[in-house]
Amino acid sequence: MTTEDVISLVRRQLNDDHAGSGVRWSNAVLTKYINCAQHELMDRRQDILLKSDGTLATVANVTSLADVLSDGLTEEWKSALSSYVLYLCFSEDDADTVNPRKAERHLRDFEERLE
Repeated sequence: MTTEDVISLVRRQLNDDHAGSGVRWSNAVLTKYINCAQHELMDRRQDILLKSDGTLATVANVTSLADVLSDGLTEEWKSALSSYVLYLCFSEDDADTVNPRKAERHLRDFEERLE
């Protein structure tokens, strides 16, 4: 799974896809949020990092759309990652009073996906 895979999912949910470049959230911002989401996921579920030899994989710090996310983060974790990125997007200061509720909903969704 690449950074671009997660960003594509997030942009569709944000309705923020103007010719693939985004309108409100730049690729750089979303990439930063993906790194935050990876760390949050790994902090809460270290078992995801467990490799077959009993050692822990490291969390990849992605910087470009083509970068592959951390070992252990398979497609099944894409929705959890996108939920956390959406939480961060909607947590930004905004005049829209609906956004804090949206942020809360996406954080709950992230936490439910960890179970």
